[in-house]
Amino acid sequence: PFEVRTLRHSTPSILEGIYRYLALRKATLTWKPDVLVASGERSVWLAAARRPRAFARVAIGHGSEFTIQSRWRRALTRWSFARMDCVVSVSAFTRSCMRSLGIRATRDSVIPNGGDSSLFRPVGETDAISFRQHLGIDGHMLLTVGNITARKGQDLVISALPHIPDVVGKVHYVCVGIPTERARLEALAERLGVSDRVHFLGRIEDKNLVRAYNACDLFIMTSRSTKEGDVEGFGIAVIEAALCGKPSVVTEGSGLVEAIDPGNTGIVVKREDPVDIAAKVTRLLSDKELRLRLGERARERAFRAQTWESAVEVYERVLEETTRRHGSRDDDTSLGRLVIVSHTPHYSAERGIVGWGPTVREIDHLAHLFHTIVHIAPLYDGAPPASALPYTSDRVRFHAVGPSGGEHLRDKLGILRRAPSYLSAIRREVKGADIVHVRCPANISLLALLLLMIKRQPTRRWIKYAGNWSPAGSEPLSYRFQRWWLTRNLVRGLVTVNGQWPNQPPHIRTFMNPCLTESELAEARSAAESKVLTEPIRLLFVGRVEEAKGIGVVVEVAAELEKRGVRFSLDILGDGPARARYEGWSAAHGLTEIVHWHGWKARPKLISFYGSAHLLLAPSSTEGWPKTIGEGMAYGVVPLASDISTIPEALKKAGTGMALSRGNAAAYFKAITDYLSDRERWHRESRAAVSAARVFTYNHYLDEVRSLLGARGKIRTGR
Repeated sequence: PFEVRTLRHSTPSILEGIYRYLALRKATLTWKPDVLVASGERSVWLAAARRPRAFARVAIGHGSEFTIQSRWRRALTRWSFARMDCVVSVSAFTRSCMRSLGIRATRDSVIPNGGDSSLFRPVGETDAISFRQHLGIDGHMLLTVGNITARKGQDLVISALPHIPDVVGKVHYVCVGIPTERARLEALAERLGVSDRVHFLGRIEDKNLVRAYNACDLFIMTSRSTKEGDVEGFGIAVIEAALCGKPSVVTEGSGLVEAIDPGNTGIVVKREDPVDIAAKVTRLLSDKELRLRLGERARERAFRAQTWESAVEVYERVLEETTRRHGSRDDDTSLGRLVIVSHTPHYSAERGIVGWGPTVREIDHLAHLFHTIVHIAPLYDGAPPASALPYTSDRVRFHAVGPSGGEHLRDKLGILRRAPSYLSAIRREVKGADIVHVRCPANISLLALLLLMIKRQPTRRWIKYAGNWSPAGSEPLSYRFQRWWLTRNLVRGLVTVNGQWPNQPPHIRTFMNPCLTESELAEARSAAESKVLTEPIRLLFVGRVEEAKGIGVVVEVAAELEKRGVRFSLDILGDGPARARYEGWSAAHGLTEIVHWHGWKARPKLISFYGSAHLLLAPSSTEGWPKTIGEGMAYGVVPLASDISTIPEALKKAGTGMALSRGNAAAYFKAITDYLSDRERWHRESRAAVSAARVFTYNHYLDEVRSLLGARGKIRTGR
């Protein structure tokens, strides 16, 4: 919860500006914020006038503030944005407009706007049909949502209607939004003879807006840049339409293009060209299969990476990093230049390069300790998973190398082809590094270890072994070789592992994987305070859906619980090669209503599942320390996990959960029913889990890293 204060609205004037500045000054003196966020032209002017030492300042640019024609406004905008600690642009197009104005921000990021996935979603066909019938629409329906103005370009769509051939059928155009210039467009429609097919609805309630999106065949937004300098910086309505499963037609040369994946979720048309608009619309309206395919892809993409939850997660990290940098400008605590070598998968996305979310978050926090981090890791083709995130720290530079490895022998031999490029990249980046950090086990990591054996510099070397340090079963030969190499310290460095092990040499140190900011820990503890064990008991699985993670055990436990009449629900968050098989298996065993397969979820949505779950199932056959256990513990989720690696020791030390024999579904069933029989025990262990979660915070982790690498003092990364 947070407080909202509103100011009176009046015509902009000097007196109005003074009033708003004084209101801002009073608010900042009262609340003493860590960071001030200003969105829009005049808000940024006011933020720039406040003292820069008091707090960090972040501006959000939307587009038109950088292209407006007024000279004095352009000058004031250039001055105010340049004074910000960070500028967030809602699209790469908007950032290019900012830079064209001559603004070189101290730090800038692109964070696209999102859509509300809880509101905008597909609805029943009945609602869509009734919406059309109410308007008298008996053919195809095009939809635009936005103010009726020259910038939104509704006149271009109206002008395109006569060019759509009759063979397509009757095409109606529905305009939703404040009817600022409705009279002009009605006159245009009358002149072109299409007034009976153009509908102006004005502003409508959210529930009817959802119906409108679902009723349309195509969403269309043909925005233009006006002579006054008004531009379309992004297109939230395009995301809302996508969440409802509708493809979009948008104009080139604007931020709208970044709201779609051209050719896959929508189509781009030429600016100011009704004929081209008509041709592209005709193509889509004539091919229902294509239209539905684009709509399905649009919804999948929007739900995966274009929701407000996704945007908020990136904003949180940008604000945290900006606040930290502002508060430590004079703090000489940098450990220098760090080079990381890992096999973390990265992908190209609309937001730039994205990588496996937990690792990206960890490296962003490590950047608090170094003035530069270079991460050498593979860049893959294809769409990134929903859990992938962009780096937010401007201290991190990604060095892409080709991927290698896989399930088949031919894929595994690919390392031989990649080895020269891997060694070249590592040798080039390590030159001049203060510290090198290698993340094992992996093929590229093995090459880094071999290279470091013959190199003298840098002398500070940190190797992280993320897998099981003492596996009981079979594993790849390269994993055993890397552990043998590290145990004998042939790399001449420090090695961090999960857990404490017998006969552990002095150069091998115990570390736990971080996964929580201070604010996330506080939020989790608040959610856990009122948690009680009730029926149906809520079970949770988070991870890759594959045999190694124990998905077979999970569904087997679910089937047994259903058979024995235990009231429960199971949420499975993740994806992988075994999902289709086990989702089908659970459906065949009558578990559809109680076992829910959600796929990957961005962190903001993931935490709601942690908040409601009672038990976390983690029956992996091989594991170091699953970060999902640490995240769940913060929310009072009691873990049931395999008795492998450091898990038994860690759970015993925390006083929560159970380490069970791997692959033993009966043991998991018994543990669940035991907790239901002794709910007070579950309550004690839930509280113990929350208390122990402190060791999984990034602040704790950074203090450990500083101690490991011989730095002085402590560092805090903010709330």
